[in-house]
Amino acid sequence: MTNRTGEIIRLNEILGVGYVRDPQARELFPFRVSENARPIREGDNVTFVVEHDWARSLAVVGDVRARAASA
Repeated sequence: MTNRTGEIIRLNEILGVGYVRDPQARELFPFRVSENARPIREGDNVTFVVEHDWARSLAVVGDVRARAASA
């Protein structure tokens, strides 16, 4: 794992999630904001590490939401 830098594109402070644009990979990565994190805003440059397969994680989150809505 290597550190990457990118710009925060979207940030939903209420849900504690956002997207950071990685210019090296030319894609957006979702992230969660910890309650203990320093204050961040859209447009801030941040350093981050990609730890696992985001596509698989997002598919699982989507399935869970769909099941919760239909229950």
